[in-house]
Amino acid sequence: MRRRLLQGTIVAIATVIMLLRGGHVPSRDFWRDKEAVVVVAALTLGSSAFAQAVGSYRRERGLAFELEVQDVLKATQIRLVETAALDWKDVGLHAFMVRRKWPRPWQPVLVRAGRWRLHSTPPVTGVRWTKGKGVIGLCWARMQDVGVDLTKDWGDPAQEMSEDEWHALPAERRYGLTYPEYQRVHNYGAIVASPLIVDDVFKGCVSVDAPGEGFDALWTDSARSILQDAALQIHRSATPLSHR
Repeated sequence: MRRRLLQGTIVAIATVIMLLRGGHVPSRDFWRDKEAVVVVAALTLGSSAFAQAVGSYRRERGLAFELEVQDVLKATQIRLVETAALDWKDVGLHAFMVRRKWPRPWQPVLVRAGRWRLHSTPPVTGVRWTKGKGVIGLCWARMQDVGVDLTKDWGDPAQEMSEDEWHALPAERRYGLTYPEYQRVHNYGAIVASPLIVDDVFKGCVSVDAPGEGFDALWTDSARSILQDAALQIHRSATPLSHR
């Protein structure tokens, strides 16, 4: 009885599959001794549909998280501009989370979770941020607030150093960057990054950038407290996502 029920189920599933794919319903003789093949086909189609559904769900959740992060960064920019008395168009906010990505899943990196600025420059860098690389990488390595006025280390952001000049700098002034990476980030001035640490584990950070002359205004307890608040808000938004 159970075998007949299984056979009937297999035939029904396979028939639906063939109809959905524009085929014709075969005769009963066709199905004899083909149960295994049909089961594999049905499972393949089912797993593919499931994978597509999961992928779609993750994309929707990811987009919702990005929007939540952007809202946090917008509010953070308002607070920082008012606190530091800086020009709106000169202040950029960024949120990064630790992730593992292909083609090197064994090496965690900081992935941009959100960005907010009213001016188009400096642009997104595309640098692969690892532990110890750049200001945000130092924030990760040290597990504490890090602030740097890059104009003091690299000079005028509008003037790009040559490769020889770059390699002549002390290692601590190159911040773990290669020359091609420096070329992508040399337009930045002052940067302050504040970590998100949960149970003694670095989860990500929030950073703010402004022209070099804005460093002192950003490197204050009040400004860094605002960045910490933003990091905690983003963590609360990310927690339901990580548990799904």
